[in-house]
Formats: sequence, C-alpha cells, structure tokens
Amino acid sequence: MNVQPEIAVVVVSFETADLLPACLGSIEADTSASKEIFLVDNASSDGSAELVTRDFPNVRLIANDRNVGFGAANNQAFRLTSAPFLYCLNPDARIVPGTLAALVREMTARPDIGLAGTAIVHADGQRQPSTDTVYPNQRLARFDSSGLPGDLACVLGASMILRRDLLPRLKGGFDEDFFLYGEDQDLGLRVRQAGFQVGFFPQIVVTHLSAQSERKNPSYDRWKRKLTAEYTFYRKHYPADGTWSKVSGPSPPTCPVSA
Repeated sequence: MNVQPEIAVVVVSFETADLLPACLGSIEADTSASKEIFLVDNASSDGSAELVTRDFPNVRLIANDRNVGFGAANNQAFRLTSAPFLYCLNPDARIVPGTLAALVREMTARPDIGLAGTAIVHADGQRQPSTDTVYPNQRLARFDSSGLPGDLACVLGASMILRRDLLPRLKGGFDEDFFLYGEDQDLGLRVRQAGFQVGFFPQIVVTHLSAQSERKNPSYDRWKRKLTAEYTFYRKHYPADGTWSKVSGPSPPTCPVSA
C-alpha cells in the first residue's frame, strides 16, 4: 500500500554532478519524515542524470532535453506529487537529519504561512542573507506592500518550502517567465497577494555552497540573467509611471538585456 509522502523535496540541477551525491545523500539520510525526492536535470552535459539513475534509484528523475530554467523545472516536479508540502533545495546545499520533520511540523503549526525559508549558512558556518522585507527598488517604483500579510517580502529559493494546495492560486507555482533569479521574489509576493504570510524558520539550518550552478558561466551571462529577471519583476508588478518616471520619463525604455 502506497503511503502519501509528507513532503516532496525537489532539486533542480544543471552541470552539478559533483555536488549531487552530497545533496541527495543528505536528503536520503533524513528519515524523520516520509518523503518523495525529485531531481530535475536541465540537460546537463556532465552526467548528472546518469549519476542519479545509477546511484540514487529511489530518486524520481526528470531529465529534460533542454534547460527550461529553475522555476519551470520545479513546476514539473510539483505536478507529479501529492505531498502537502513542496521543499525546493539547491543542488549545492545539504541538510541534516531532522530537517524534513521540522519543516513539516512548522508548516503544519502555522497555517497562515504559505511559503517559508530556513536559515542558510556557508560551509564554514557563516550565515548567508536569506530573507528580505522589501522588493527590488520598491521605494523608487512607489509600490506599496503595507497591506500585504506579514513582514517578510521573500526568502531565498535555495531552501524554501511551499504549500501544495496553494498551487492553483499561484497558477501552478513559479512564474516561468523567470528563467533564473527573481522567481523567489515573485513567488513570495504572489503568496502574500493570495492572503498568506511568508515565513522564516531560523532554527532550521541548511548548508549552502552558493552559486555553484552558475560557476561555469561567464560573468556577463550571469549579470544579464539577473538584470533580465529584475526587469521582468518590474514589468509584472510595478506601475509603469512609478517605475520609470524617475529614470527616463513616462515611457519605459526597451530593456537593454532582454534582446
């Protein structure tokens, strides 16, 4: 008899085969909650999919034939699970035993929280910034978030848990217009617009090496993606007159990095 998992853990990989054993191994070692593990590989050329098939047969592998982006890859796994909680974890992160049960316990105790993050530390134990109380250039754009639930605007997507029953109200999860970067800010805002708070569980600590999926890409490409994501967020959520009036007049210019 199949038992519905309490939590689905989704890892999206791109050229991170060397990091997957530590990440997936840490998830499998956490037996504190019934779980389903997904690895969505965005057409890596480094043998990531083959590694998962060979060494982690209990992980559900989704091997894409092209890089669909971070949000779209997570959404693929979201559609395949019935677990009430969806935990997104970066491939350059690892958890300790008890993490999954703690996440389920905190989310169950706080039905007002739709999305939450954890404390994140570097390999040396130093804390990484993982929350924010404002959205990008919110003041400049004259975007008022004071009527939204809670005080947090967003949490870092490297370690983030979401209620699955919110997916219909979020159009399936992440906005796939965001390829990489900005999707966690957008999701946090939409969760609050749906009437839920964004939460933070500082007692749950996850180790994160940071930016490993982008380490092989030229810095120009990284900055282009970051600027494109920021522009996408502005265009989607901010009024045009508020966003651009202090920059270049009443009409928004063509984004120089979107071509």
